[in-house]
Amino acid sequence: QPMSSYTINVLKYADWFAPGTTVYDHAYGRHDPVKICLVGFLVRGEGRTLMIDTGMDGIDATYTDADKARWSHLGPSRNTAALLADLGLTLDDIDTVALTHLHFDHYVNAPLYRQARFFVSAREWRYITDPANAPGCPPLGFPREPLQWLAGQGDRLTLIDDGHEIAPGITMHWTGGHSPGHMVVRIPTAQGTAIVVGDAFYLYEHIEQDIPLGYRTSLAEVLEGYRWLRQQKAVLLPAHDYGIFERHPSLQIG
Repeated sequence: QPMSSYTINVLKYADWFAPGTTVYDHAYGRHDPVKICLVGFLVRGEGRTLMIDTGMDGIDATYTDADKARWSHLGPSRNTAALLADLGLTLDDIDTVALTHLHFDHYVNAPLYRQARFFVSAREWRYITDPANAPGCPPLGFPREPLQWLAGQGDRLTLIDDGHEIAPGITMHWTGGHSPGHMVVRIPTAQGTAIVVGDAFYLYEHIEQDIPLGYRTSLAEVLEGYRWLRQQKAVLLPAHDYGIFERHPSLQIG
């Protein structure tokens, strides 16, 4: 049986920025906002078409005049349908959506995918839907409508545990850290194994210099996740670092 092999396309949604304390552990003293981007990942092969996380449309509509005055890097954002059209696809061509975790910028577009099956960590889902955790999951940061939509999808939503195979050769692995059920997606490509890391880290310097992520639910899990990811000797693909465009200028892996 030959090994499965996939191609990954990097989809650039938007230029963005984040509070320094969400990016860097508080002790590092990096409190000013940091330039970040938002990218998504389309995976194709074995007759399958997958999205890792849902992307987030209309981001440039959230920029205030003050944001635009402060940040020279903010350009027009792109929506999922347009990004897929660039590659000759529509939203209905996506058969699978892997959700690395349930933070708004990773799940808010879920209802756009009318033909897809969704996979998300059972641990993450239980945490988000437990009323005891509501104070840490306010509607502002955890919009309820797409979560309720997902909950109503019946067998199109699959809650999974560590190591689950979501397509031939593509597996999801629990890291926790950034959120209780956070998972990464391991994908075989012609260039070797690639791992879409979700928000296990935001920036390459996090994992390369062992700097803990600021926004997290467990420091120990963040650092163990870094160790595990380094051991994989894989191409690591984060969602928020402009460095991804320097490391992968063709915007394609595999």
